[in-house]
Amino acid sequence: MRFDCGYNREDWVEYLGDNFKYKVGVAPREEEIVKKYSDCLDNSNNDAIVWLGDLNIDESVGVYEIKIKNTKLTTRVKLSKICVDIIRAGSRHAFGKGMFFILYSNDNNNSNLQYRISYVKYEISYV
Repeated sequence: MRFDCGYNREDWVEYLGDNFKYKVGVAPREEEIVKKYSDCLDNSNNDAIVWLGDLNIDESVGVYEIKIKNTKLTTRVKLSKICVDIIRAGSRHAFGKGMFFILYSNDNNNSNLQYRISYVKYEISYV
């Protein structure tokens, strides 16, 4: 895997390996989340948020692909909020203790898809 190249779904699916159960689907309450963050999510082909499947190591970890607009409005804080909203939208039992998010944007409509990977850990704490 070359991390200095642009994002490519097929390369990542192969990189995640045998423990990755590849299925393409939608996120829970996806339409609502896309609408809420329309200023920074790129939903031009109805593909702003794509559930790629589950990585099964000790527990199932969901893997999501999120297509963002390449704008100054897309801050790290806002990206974090999108990821948290996706987690909150699903059932607590729909995934293990966290999710991987592959966030990417198309830089000036060329073929170099810039991306970042985030892992968000999910823990329930009772106060």
